[in-house]
Amino acid sequence: MLSMSFLTMQRGGLEFIDFQSDDFHRKLSSHLAEMINGQLVLSKDAYQGIKDIIKEYIGFRNIKIELVEDGNLSVNVGYFSPKHVLNSKGLDEFLKPAETTLYKWFVKNKEKVFEGGVDFRTGRVTGSFQDLPITMKINVNLKLTFPSDKIEKYEVPMHEVLSGAITHEMGHCYGGCALMATMAADNVIARAALNHYRGGQSREERITVLKDTAQLLELPAPKQQELQEIAQDESDAAMLLFFNKLVAQRNTSRALSLGVEEMSSEVIADVYAIRMGCGKAVVAAIGALVDHGCIMTVMNAMMFGIVYTLISAMLFAGSLLTMALAGIPLSVLAAGGLLIFLFASVIGYFMPGFHGVYNSNHRRFEDAVRQLIAKLKEVEMPAADKAELLKDIEKLLEINKTIKPWYEGTALKRMLGWLLKGSDFKKSEHEHFTQALVNNEMTVFAERLKTLA
Repeated sequence: MLSMSFLTMQRGGLEFIDFQSDDFHRKLSSHLAEMINGQLVLSKDAYQGIKDIIKEYIGFRNIKIELVEDGNLSVNVGYFSPKHVLNSKGLDEFLKPAETTLYKWFVKNKEKVFEGGVDFRTGRVTGSFQDLPITMKINVNLKLTFPSDKIEKYEVPMHEVLSGAITHEMGHCYGGCALMATMAADNVIARAALNHYRGGQSREERITVLKDTAQLLELPAPKQQELQEIAQDESDAAMLLFFNKLVAQRNTSRALSLGVEEMSSEVIADVYAIRMGCGKAVVAAIGALVDHGCIMTVMNAMMFGIVYTLISAMLFAGSLLTMALAGIPLSVLAAGGLLIFLFASVIGYFMPGFHGVYNSNHRRFEDAVRQLIAKLKEVEMPAADKAELLKDIEKLLEINKTIKPWYEGTALKRMLGWLLKGSDFKKSEHEHFTQALVNNEMTVFAERLKTLA
């Protein structure tokens, strides 16, 4: 008989996993320390130890690790059904669903989804999920991925930074399995609820079905008046609309409980790595990736302007040729091209400050620090350890101030937000403010006050 145990998965911590001990991070870091030479190059003998430690603590046992000399770190998980992104929000704009590992595995092994498990208390996968084929790539030239001048201010050695980055990639895999198991459970609940709703002989019976559905989705029952109004309609549409509303409400609740506006895969991967004990090492890795500095930001903006101008020239090559033949001076055409370049460069300069595929740079960093603040609140630890964590958080919050763009919180940012994001900008700003309230800096100040004599 098919096991239904996946319907009752208990989540620990704040709708995700509890903060784990640092055993995994310490063991992986120790292994990596022996495999990194003085030039910060990772030995190609490191792969077996990495695989064994991941298998022991996280559960994945079908991992292929490719040590390469380009890129940084990546993992091929992707998404498992069309239009459902797991690896990162917006990835479907660049990659077809059928090209991803998790999708191919899901198509061939649909029945195994119900044999796989996700332990939300320990951060491990079990059953068939352990056999998910995973390919992880690591650039052995670590100083290219994590430049020394960018990580030295965090006072975290390279082997710990790499351990945090590897755990982040495993967070993508864990998050994919967690979402797969959750969606499988949701579909079973929806089907069962619909069948019972159809069989309800009275409004009271249908109300009972609605209440039970909310309970299975780990939500409090809606108000009686709302249930009465929904249960008046005996159609499938009423039940399905109610179910979709509950799922959206649950997902929002879980995201906000983590202090983020959306449970995108990057958020899950960052949170996973921090809660698996990597802590400051993950924040340092994120910082090295997102802290571009003023000069690099301007250069990236100019490159965007050049590319945009060239694309525009190619798209309108026929019109430009017609204007040139009509006697319009080349200087006028060149001036038009310069205006397009300047306009695109300005847009390119401001774009990184807004929510994108990986969130805006400083907000992603801020989300990670917020997890350390959550640890400060949730985990019982010796006074010395708490004081050290408090010191680290305060330092990271100061670093984040240098990562924030100068226009953050200004009227200019709001005006550009309306131009670039439209009505969604107001919504995302409100959600960001909400998430900041969930795990806010006041916790840090409150803990600091406790240490004062």
